[in-house]
Amino acid sequence: MNDNSILEPVDLYNREFKEKFKENCIKYFDDLVKKSQTNEDENRTFVKNYNTCKDKRIKLENNSNKKKAFKILLIIFIVIASIIALLSAIGYLNLDSTTRIVVPIALIVLVVLSIFEVIRLTKTIKSLKEKIDEARSQEEKELHNCWVSMEKLNASYDWNIPSDLMEMTTPLIDLDHYFDVNKFEYLHEKYGFDDANDPNSSTNYVISGNINGNPFVLLNTYNTEMRMKTYTGSITIYWTTYSTNSKGETVTHHHSETLTASIEKPAPVYFYDTRLIFGDDAAPDLNFTRGPVLKGNQDEKDIDRIVRRGEKKLQKKTEKSVMKGKQFNAMANSEFEVLFNALDRDNEQQFRLLFTPLGQKNMTKLIKEDPYGDDFYWYKRKCLNYIFSSHSQKIDYEIEPDNFVHYDIDYARENFIRINEMFFKGLYFDLAPLLSVPVYQQTKTHEYIYKIPYEAYNTKYEQEALANRFDKNILKHPNSRTDCIIKCDFSHKDNDTDYVTAHAYSYYTVTHTDYQTRLGGDGNLHTIPITWYEYLPLTKDTNIAVSKVNTTRQKFNNSNELINKLASKKMLVYERGLISCILESVQDFKDIKNKIIKKDEEK
Repeated sequence: MNDNSILEPVDLYNREFKEKFKENCIKYFDDLVKKSQTNEDENRTFVKNYNTCKDKRIKLENNSNKKKAFKILLIIFIVIASIIALLSAIGYLNLDSTTRIVVPIALIVLVVLSIFEVIRLTKTIKSLKEKIDEARSQEEKELHNCWVSMEKLNASYDWNIPSDLMEMTTPLIDLDHYFDVNKFEYLHEKYGFDDANDPNSSTNYVISGNINGNPFVLLNTYNTEMRMKTYTGSITIYWTTYSTNSKGETVTHHHSETLTASIEKPAPVYFYDTRLIFGDDAAPDLNFTRGPVLKGNQDEKDIDRIVRRGEKKLQKKTEKSVMKGKQFNAMANSEFEVLFNALDRDNEQQFRLLFTPLGQKNMTKLIKEDPYGDDFYWYKRKCLNYIFSSHSQKIDYEIEPDNFVHYDIDYARENFIRINEMFFKGLYFDLAPLLSVPVYQQTKTHEYIYKIPYEAYNTKYEQEALANRFDKNILKHPNSRTDCIIKCDFSHKDNDTDYVTAHAYSYYTVTHTDYQTRLGGDGNLHTIPITWYEYLPLTKDTNIAVSKVNTTRQKFNNSNELINKLASKKMLVYERGLISCILESVQDFKDIKNKIIKKDEEK
C-alpha cells in the first residue's frame, strides 16, 4: 500500500491532520506576509489608531443623538406649552381667575427658558457635527493607512491556496488547479461520467483531484425545476341579521367573514446542489445505495438499540433472499450492516471486496464519529461513486481570494485559518467514506491515453463555471422576471481559446386571474378572485471566449486600465488560471489575452 495511505481516516484526522493543517495554514500565511514584505507592527499601529478614531466618532455621534432627541422634546414642549398658555389667557380653559393668570405666566417663563436651551443645544449640536466630521475624516485616513499597509499581502492571495494546504497536509489527496479535459476524458471514457448536458442544471464551480491517481470531481450546480405553487385569494363579506330581545325590541347584528380560495400552478424553483463523484476500477459491477441512519445526539445506548432492531430485519431479509434464490447475505458484523444500510446491493462478492474487516471498522467509526454526524448518502453505480453530504450543501468550496482580504493583519490571519480549515474539514469528510475503503487506495489507475482529441481546450463544466461569474443581468433576457440557468455550447477553438455560446434560460410572467366560489355565512355564494402567474420561457444567447493564461490574480488585477474596467463590470473574469470574456464587450479578445500575457512576462 502507498506510504501516504490513510488507513484510518477518522483517527488520522483527529490525531494528526487537524493540527497539522492548522500549522500549515499559519506557516503559509506567515510566508505570504514575509514575501509581500508586510510590516505587521506598522499595521497594528494603524489599526489601533483607526479603532481609537472610530470609538471617538461613535461616542460623539451618540452624544449628538442624545442632544438632538432632547432638542426635539423641548420643541414639542414649547409648542404644547405655548398653546396651553394662549388658551388659558383667552379664557378658553375652564380655570379660576387666579389660575388663569398664573398658568400662562409660568408656561411663558418655561417656554422662554426652553427656547434659550434649544438655541444652546443647536450650537452644541453644530459644534459636535464639526467634531464628528473631523473624527470621521481622521478615521477614514487611518483606515486608508491600514489598507495601504496590507495592500501587497491582499494582492498576494490566489485561488490555489486551499488546494496547496490540503496537499501539504495529506499528499494522498491531490487537487487540480482546474478541471482539465484530460481528467474529464478519463472519467468519461473509462467510467461513463457524463458531460454537463442537463438543461436544468448549470455548473457553478467544479473542483477536481485524485486519490492515489483515482479521479474525483466535487461539483456544485445551480439548478431549476418546476414545482406547484399555491396562490391564494380572499374577500371579506358583510351582512346584517335581526333578532328580538326579551322586551320585544328589534336588535341589529352586524357580521363579517373573510372567504379564501386557492389554486396550484407550476412555478420555477432555483437551488444549489453539491456532490462528489469518484471513479475507480474496484468492484466494477457493484451497485448500492446508502443513506443516513443515525440522527443527532444519539449516544451508544441509542445506537445499540438501533443495531438490535436492525439485526432482526437483516435476518428476515437474508431468509427471504435464500427462499427466492437472490444473492443478499448479511455480514457477520451486524453493526456495520445496520449503520451502513446498503441493503439494495447487487453483488455480494464485490461488496465484500470493498468492505474488508478494516473497511467495515473504518466505516462504522466514521458513521458514529463524523464531526458532521451521519449526514452522507453514497450511491455506487458500477465504477462511479456519488457522495452527497448535508454539510457540503452549506459550504462554499470555491474560496475566492477576496474572502481573505482585510485591513487588519491579526483578523486576516484568524480569518485565513478559519476559512481554510472549513474547506479542509468539509472536503476531507466528503472524501472520508471513500478513504475508509482500503482498496480504493491500493490501486493506482493507468493514465488515460487519448484516442480522439477533445473538441475543446476546456471542459464544459469549466466553461459554465466561468460563464456563471459574469453579471447575469448581462446574460439573461431583458424581459426576464426570474433567475437564469446558463448552459454552454462549444462553437470552435482557435489558438488555445474556446469560443462558446452561453445560453441563458429564464422566464417572464403573464398575470392571470381565476375565480372560485365559496358559500358565505350569509347563505350566499361569493366569487373570489385569485391572481396567479404563468411562467413562459425566455432564452438569450451570448458569445464568450474561454482560454488558459499563465498568470496570477495579482498580475491579472494589475494588467491595464481596459482589463480592470472590464473585470469591474464582470464582463471579463479570471480565476484559477482561466479567463473568459463576453465578446461583444471587446473588439479583439486575442488582444486582451496578449495584454494579460505580456503583463505577466513583464513581471
